[in-house]
Amino acid sequence: QQALSLGGMNAKFEFIPYPNYTRCISELKKGRVDILATDMWEDQFDNTVYKTSPFINKGEFEKGIYACDYSELLKKTPNLSDLIQHVPIVGMSWELDRKTLRRMGNKIIQTAPTYPLIFEMLARKRADYTILEFPKDINSSYLNTCGLQLVKGVKIKFPYSRHFMISKKRKRGKKIYEA
Repeated sequence: QQALSLGGMNAKFEFIPYPNYTRCISELKKGRVDILATDMWEDQFDNTVYKTSPFINKGEFEKGIYACDYSELLKKTPNLSDLIQHVPIVGMSWELDRKTLRRMGNKIIQTAPTYPLIFEMLARKRADYTILEFPKDINSSYLNTCGLQLVKGVKIKFPYSRHFMISKKRKRGKKIYEA
């Protein structure tokens, strides 16, 4: 909303919730919504949508590493070889997270369809850590199933940019893009 305002467009929003990231993108590409309420990874774009200039440049997006309170990863500041000896878990639709973890050297990466299942699998020791955006409110009920904590001194930088995605199929799409 701030970006559109700076671009000279006084927009009023009606927010439509969808159950997951993949569905949000699908609905926008089908022309059912004008713009997504969040920025998207550069590789999510195709010719059915407008792609703004980067909101976050390549290498500026960072995530923290979070583990359960019993994890060895919390005992010291782990290095890359420590991290790749442990199994991460991310959302099923988090393709660039998996790609980044593979580039780091991880051979096994667990996935889960929802946030609550990510943390349940961590609590059941089916994975060792997850990666989440900063800051994360780890006191919320579903995050705190295993005493989730930030692994201090380590973060992951993503070598990709993020942009706003606007539907070309919507009547206001081009005007929103230009703003």
